[in-house]
Amino acid sequence: MRIHKGDQVIVRSGKDKGKKAEVVRAFPATERVILEGVNVAKRHAKPTRATQQAASSTSSCRCTSPRSPCGARATTGRPGWA
Repeated sequence: MRIHKGDQVIVRSGKDKGKKAEVVRAFPATERVILEGVNVAKRHAKPTRATQQAASSTSSCRCTSPRSPCGARATTGRPGWA
């Protein structure tokens, strides 16, 4: 998985399409990430409604950087490797 904790990403699909967020937690085994303020689910429990972060697929996220704010493909940083 090429998206890690602390990376800035842009959401490519879904109800939060176009939002920029930071990766809070990554799950490499299932290829999912939790993004800050994105894909928030309401859990109805007494006495109040609690909000909880739901995991998003890594395929719906794209890394951003100051050089390419619209998003670029994540690479390993090694020359010759994709």
